[in-house]
Amino acid sequence: MEYKKSNISEQEGKNLREEYINIFKELVIPAYNGADKLLYWIENSDFFVCPASTNYHLACYYGLVKHSLNVYKRLLKLVDDEYGDKFEEILGVDKSDLALIALCHDLCKANSYSEEVRNVKDSSGNWIKEPYFKYDAQFEMGGHGQKSLFIVQQFIQGLSLNVCSAIVYHMGASGSPNSPLKDDVALKTMEVFPIVLFVNTADMYATYLDEGRELKES
Repeated sequence: MEYKKSNISEQEGKNLREEYINIFKELVIPAYNGADKLLYWIENSDFFVCPASTNYHLACYYGLVKHSLNVYKRLLKLVDDEYGDKFEEILGVDKSDLALIALCHDLCKANSYSEEVRNVKDSSGNWIKEPYFKYDAQFEMGGHGQKSLFIVQQFIQGLSLNVCSAIVYHMGASGSPNSPLKDDVALKTMEVFPIVLFVNTADMYATYLDEGRELKES
């Protein structure tokens, strides 16, 4: 699958892949039976080269892996700033859980984009062909949090409700156009499982601050 050129170099893309895999092997694989098979699935998908979105944030080569790592780093900082060494007791998750949640919260986007070409006018008024991303998923399953969890659970069983809820509701009250799991339902889930709030905040920080997504006007 081909994607248009981006501001993330091929070398940076390789570095991002290596960083992701190293974290996964250090924290996720030792903690979960089946995680090695999940990583094998990830490595054999287009996860490490595909964009994070069609146009909103990191719509470029290597966008999804960069976004996943951004969320992971933001999540670690948020949790540490708030609770320090007490986070496991308070949030009911450990470092391996945080890694799994952040690195896999958007697995649904793997194998879900294709590159198309459209005719547009350049600055001189000439028609040119411009590549763009099209969301073209192989299958759907509710919101993309639900779909991401479904993929994870094909390889890892017995996940805690904290972990499952954090992945499913990582978009918070904004939910997903394809999912009813939003608004008051997501907010109630945050009350029951506070880790959801931290993951949603990390996702928003990564998207809007680290990756430069512009806020839409109301």
